[in-house]
Amino acid sequence: MIRALLLGAFLAGPAGAETATEAASRASAELQAAVTALEGAITARDRVEALSSTIRAYESGLAALRGALRDAALREATLTRKFEAQRDSIGRLLGVLATMEANASPLLLLHPEGALASARSGMVMAEVTPALEAEVLRLKAELQELADLRTLQLSAGDTLAQGLAAAQAARTELSQAMSDRTDLPQRFLDDPEALRTLLDSVDTLDAFAAGLTPDPAGGTSFSTAKGTLDLPVLGKVLRRPGEADISGTRRP
Repeated sequence: MIRALLLGAFLAGPAGAETATEAASRASAELQAAVTALEGAITARDRVEALSSTIRAYESGLAALRGALRDAALREATLTRKFEAQRDSIGRLLGVLATMEANASPLLLLHPEGALASARSGMVMAEVTPALEAEVLRLKAELQELADLRTLQLSAGDTLAQGLAAAQAARTELSQAMSDRTDLPQRFLDDPEALRTLLDSVDTLDAFAAGLTPDPAGGTSFSTAKGTLDLPVLGKVLRRPGEADISGTRRP
């Protein structure tokens, strides 16, 4: 769920722009089409064109990965700042609570507005601290999700970079043989290592695109979630509109 929310937040992109998911899906389709072209290429010219299509597909896939990595880095920086700010807030609150417990002087427990306000202040502090701790844990989990996602993206980038280098080398060798009018090198797909790298690249792009697609079943509409959403501030509702207070007074 966290990953789906993260991806929805920073991979959607501006309106009309191609998202990382769409770019990865397109690159995967291009690479699969290039495999078909490589299988059917007979003449040297056809083989060069098929290899060129393969290279373009690899470049598209790497561009999609680079875009996703940039977005992930920006999101990680934002979450890190929020995490550090919340952690500092918890530290200050815990320091105040520790001081109050260590020195139980009545002056520390007095509130300018009276005993009731003092009691309410204590309740608020008791409520806020666990809420802040929960927020820090949530941010920490999101940061870990982002770190894991970036690790997968870097690994995928290595796979695509190896495939791109192999296709470029094969095209250079083929073009040189055509220019020198010498025997043509073996077909790209006849090299077991090149074939394995190519198939791994297709699988990598497919998995990358699938991993970036938010789970439609994981989201909840606002109408369904209404009444269960977290409040926009940290605290506790003492009384709702129309509820009587301790003196029996009702307020709108």
